[in-house]
Amino acid sequence: MGYDWSQEAGAAGGGSALNVQAITATPDNASALVGAAKQLGTSPEDLATVISYETGGKFDPDIVGGKNNNHMGLIQFGKEEQAKYGIKPGMSIKDQMPAVVQYLKDRGLRPGDGLDRIYRTINGGNREANVKLSDGNGTIEQHIAKIDREHRGNARAFLGLASPRDTQVMTQAGTAFNLAFNDQAVQA
Repeated sequence: MGYDWSQEAGAAGGGSALNVQAITATPDNASALVGAAKQLGTSPEDLATVISYETGGKFDPDIVGGKNNNHMGLIQFGKEEQAKYGIKPGMSIKDQMPAVVQYLKDRGLRPGDGLDRIYRTINGGNREANVKLSDGNGTIEQHIAKIDREHRGNARAFLGLASPRDTQVMTQAGTAFNLAFNDQAVQA
């Protein structure tokens, strides 16, 4: 289900290192993502990193892509998944995150799974997908390396994280979300 970057001008396969300007990195948007990660039992930073990749760094729930622009949303839901999970244009991040959670759970994501399993679940359809499988733009393994290298900083900015400890606190406690958002971390 991963985003088909070959449809983008100048794309070299996989996501691109864009910035978070398309969707404002607000506490409400970040809170929706952190809440979803808590429900999944995964790191908010890992989930945000994969979503950054799937949306070309824009965190835009309306972004379309893939073959014939048939995929849409934060994790590039295909047409069948859009219908099953209620994905439609005009949704907010908060509106779409329950569908992201349910999709990942339905495909077998488990508490404690990290970036590699999240992406294998999205691109390969399940957490055990063979990392050597290719979507025509590279293998899942190559995408995972690119995601971590090019989108982690964007995810951290979206979440308002200043240090790796912030992620650890958010993952372990969940309720410590507000620690990552002080007046200086989130500026419109």
